[in-house]
Amino acid sequence: MGLTANELLQRITSRELTEYEVMDRLEPFTSGEMVIQQQLAMIVTILANVYRDRDKHPRDYEISEFMPQYHDDKPKRQTWQEQYEIMRMIPATYPEET
Repeated sequence: MGLTANELLQRITSRELTEYEVMDRLEPFTSGEMVIQQQLAMIVTILANVYRDRDKHPRDYEISEFMPQYHDDKPKRQTWQEQYEIMRMIPATYPEET
């Protein structure tokens, strides 16, 4: 919003702020931001599929694997193998220096 909490409370009541928080949980205001997140996730999905080791990861990655999860109470727990594969993909995102 571009305001400090104190500035915001000078413009609206605490009740209004609470109502906005409830509304945001039910229907997030960040719909424009979600479009950007989807576009970024699509790019990352494409890169991950292009550079994946097909023997170790035979199935294509899905865009949902790269979308941020908002208001999710139970994050998916990664195995150490999944974390290792993610770490192995990082160097592929940087161009090689010659």
